[in-house]
This record gives sequence, C-alpha cells and structure tokens, in this order.
Amino acid sequence: MMQRGVYALTLTAPLVAASELRGMRESKAGRMQPDVAAGTFAKVENKWFEDAYAFVRCEDGCEDIFNTFDHSCKSLAETIVQASSGDRGAVKEYMSDICNEPALQDKNRARCQTFAQGLTAAMSIDSSVNRDKVYLDRNCADLWSTLRAEGQASVDAEKKEAEERAAAEKKAAEERAAAEKKVAEERAVAEKKAAEERAAAEKKAAEERAATEKKAAEEHAAAEKMAAEKAATEKKAAEEAAAVKKKAAEEAAAKKAAEEAAAEKKATEEAAAEKKEEAAAAAKKATEEAAAEKKASEEAAAEKKKSEVEAAKQQESANLAELGNATSNHSAVEAINTTAEAVNTTASK
Repeated sequence: MMQRGVYALTLTAPLVAASELRGMRESKAGRMQPDVAAGTFAKVENKWFEDAYAFVRCEDGCEDIFNTFDHSCKSLAETIVQASSGDRGAVKEYMSDICNEPALQDKNRARCQTFAQGLTAAMSIDSSVNRDKVYLDRNCADLWSTLRAEGQASVDAEKKEAEERAAAEKKAAEERAAAEKKVAEERAVAEKKAAEERAAAEKKAAEERAATEKKAAEEHAAAEKMAAEKAATEKKAAEEAAAVKKKAAEEAAAKKAAEEAAAEKKATEEAAAEKKEEAAAAAKKATEEAAAEKKASEEAAAEKKKSEVEAAKQQESANLAELGNATSNHSAVEAINTTAEAVNTTASK
C-alpha cells in the first residue's frame, strides 16, 4: 500500500499546482514533466497487471487482491483530480501527453489510455463538483476487467506452452528410450562375447601366475630367513647403542638443570635488589613533590592577601577624592563613612 501511495505522489508531482494544469492550454513547455510521470505510471501499471495475474491464478483470499488494486487505482485518480483543481480539460490533456510518451508502449499505452478515458468520463464539466466528489467505481472496474483479461490470456498462454512442452518432452523421452534399448541390446551381445574371451584369457593367466607365485614363495621364504638373522644381529647392536646414548643424555640433563637453577636464583636476587632501589627512589620523589606543593600553596595565599590589601587601599584613595569634591553634601559624607568602614573591614580580614 505504501509503495502505491509513493507511485501516486510521484506521478502527480508535475500537477502540484492547479495553475500549472490550466497553463497547459497556453504553454505546454511550462514546468510539466509528463516523461517522468509516464515512467512512473508504467511501473504502477505493471504492478496492477501483476495483481490481476495473481487474481486469475488465485484460489483463496482473492478479494484482498482486488481491493488492493481498487484502492490504488482510486487513490491515484483522486490525487490527479485534486491536483488539477477538478479541471477535466487539464486532466484530459495532461493524461494524453503521458500516454503518448515513449516510456509507454503497446499494452502499457493501451492501459494508460483506458485509465485516462475512464477518469475523464467520470469527471463532470463542473470543476467544483469534481473537487467535491468523483465516482471512480466504473473507471477502475473497467480497467480491472482489461487487466484481468490480459492476466487470463497470460495464464492461458503459459498453460498452452506448458502442455506443448510436456508433449515434446514425452515424445523425446520415448524416442530416447527406444534408442537406449537398442544400444543396450547391442552392448549386451558385445559384452557376452568379450566376457567369454576374457574368461579364457584369465584362466590361462591364472595358471601361469600360480606357477610364478610358487617359485616366488620359495625364494621369499629363504630371503626371510636370512633377513631374520640379520635383524637379530642389528637389534642387539641397537640396544647397546641406545643404552650408551641414554646414559649420556641423563648426565647432560642433570648438568643443564643445575646450571638453570643457579641462573634463576641469581636473577631473582638481582630483581629483588632492583625493586628495593626503585621503591626508595619513588618515596624520596613523593616527599620532595609534597614539600614543593606546600610551598607553592603558601606563596599563592600570601600573594592573594597582598592583592586584597592593595585593592582596599586603592578604593580608600578613590573615596577620599570624592570627599574633596563634595564636602558640603551631607549624603556624600555618609557614603564616605560607609566606604571607610568597608575598607577597614577588608583590611582587617
């Protein structure tokens, strides 16, 4: 639903102002964009056709498909009518421009013309009546009938194509089966002959192989006896060599372990000494930093007190100057006394 609303708004964007529609009679080169609207209208039409196609194939919940189309169709028509301020002539001329754009060809152009004719037919010559209400049921119903007919034609064509394809596949399968049967029969005859020849050859080869294997077995037994004696001698030598190697390895491992233990002990002692030195240096640095911070704080407090005393003195000098200019004014004298008290209070702090 939201997508169709966007299509409707996009299509009627060139109709935003009624003055533009009325101005079409005077200048078609104005700000209208029928090419843009035509491209969008083609997308809307295609979606409507998809709805009609789905309706034709539908078996359950079909009414929802029609209601979706009907709402979209009427929303688009009402938007165009309102954007034109109900001017039927402007709508007719603008829709004619849209339907004749290159973006709409063949069935898309025919659908556009059906929609445009139905819309203008539903409108009154009185713009105020159109702005109030335009009855679009027949317009959208006629367009739906056209779309359903196209959808049914597509379904019928698909069905016919499927039937023709199935018949062709069946014929091809039958021909393929017959050819495969013939090939299988010829192959069976050839395989039988080959099997007989192979059996005779295998029998002869088996007899020759048996004689050869007997001779080889006798030679193999003699060789195995000699090999067993050689293996026993080699085993004894290997065991003696392994014992010598094992003893050497154990002695080397013991020596290496002792050296690693000594090195590890030395490294531990050096790390402990280094850590102790670092802790002492850190403690010394913290003490020095604390003393420096304390000194800086005391100096800042003294400087602040000095600044306050200087400010009090300057205020007192200003007050005395004002006193010299207004000695006969009783109110000024009171003000000076008040200021002097404030200065004394600040200085005492």
